[in-house]
Amino acid sequence: MDIEILPSPRLNGKIQAPSSKSYTHRAIIMGSLAEGTSTIREPLIGADTEASINAMRAFGAKILEEGDQLIIKGIRELKKPDKTINVENSGTTIRFITALAAHVPDTVKLTGDESIQKRPMGPLLDALSQLGIECFSEPQDGTPPLIIKGGRVNGGKISIPGNISSQFISGLLISSPLAQDEVTIQLTTPLKSTPYLAITSEMLNNFGIKHQYDPKQRVYRIPGQQTYHPIDFTIPGDFSSAAFFLAAGAILDGEISVSNLDLTNPQGDKQIIQILENIGANILIRKDEKTITVTKGTINPFETDCGDIPDLVPILAVLASFIPHKSKLFNAAHLRIKESDRLHTITTELQKMKVEIEELPDALIINGSSDHQGAVLETYNDHRIAMALIIAALPLQEKTLIKNIECIKVSYPTFLEDLKKLGGNFRVC
Repeated sequence: MDIEILPSPRLNGKIQAPSSKSYTHRAIIMGSLAEGTSTIREPLIGADTEASINAMRAFGAKILEEGDQLIIKGIRELKKPDKTINVENSGTTIRFITALAAHVPDTVKLTGDESIQKRPMGPLLDALSQLGIECFSEPQDGTPPLIIKGGRVNGGKISIPGNISSQFISGLLISSPLAQDEVTIQLTTPLKSTPYLAITSEMLNNFGIKHQYDPKQRVYRIPGQQTYHPIDFTIPGDFSSAAFFLAAGAILDGEISVSNLDLTNPQGDKQIIQILENIGANILIRKDEKTITVTKGTINPFETDCGDIPDLVPILAVLASFIPHKSKLFNAAHLRIKESDRLHTITTELQKMKVEIEELPDALIINGSSDHQGAVLETYNDHRIAMALIIAALPLQEKTLIKNIECIKVSYPTFLEDLKKLGGNFRVC
């Protein structure tokens, strides 16, 4: 499915942020491990979270979709799946499920689509090996398909870098309470994407799992033989998805309000609010209504450390491309192992629109202007690249064709519906 974006210099109205993909993944997996029945309200149901649902069903959990909620009957012991678990395009799923597969008393094979089969999994496999689990990459290069020969996990000490993917550590944190004895996770480097681990920690607490983190020593300690307890939980709104329309409000005429955004939530991507305020956009925060309203102001170039906000980088690059003078997004090397190499893909596509943008090993430098041109653009099957490019095309005076946008359903199934509601002018073809 392709989309033709026609000139849309003005968006106006109110939409509701979709539920958080990060919270939904964790709720599905932890709920499946709980002894009893959990109710997960307002989950995000998309391709990625469906991958987690299917994986946990393969391990024996019973998961029912009833209206806007999931009813999850958990399992005490993970059973061997009947066949290879295919996570499709979900990096979160394969990283979390790989760690859990260590507890299956048999061989588990995990794979995914072409993008997943390029994702580095070596640090996680090495961590599981340190716990005595036989596991390996079938291509022998650290990428999927993966073979996990699980069984009894006794506990012990793991050393793993914290700067490659926080999902490795989250997966180990979810898996470790099922070990026989305490698991200690020693991070050998400073953490990146720290807020995602805060979400994991919050959800572990919700499910009654004890764990400690010593930030000075960079050590997690998780007691063994713990039990996940069922919960009734409502998934909060997603700041990373809301960021696309919030940023649009800063570069287009009109007024955009996004509801279902709780600023007390630990999501790192709520930094988009502070970034927009800092550069000069007009921001109105209604905390009681959990609503953020953005209108265009005199916006200025900016520099942002993206270590904890990798999912914001594509839309921040688009935002910077409309601001005269140079902006810089740095500390972003970890974007190279997302659904696409996001530093390269957003650079390539914005250059097609005549944006002056320089790609560095761990940064982007954007010299913004209002002289962009329409073009034919690719999404690389990456939902955040697709949505960022749609926003980039709206202010232009000529049409832009963006190919293969089905991927937006991964994290924001109602994105086009919301764009239309705000007055966006486009044609799906």
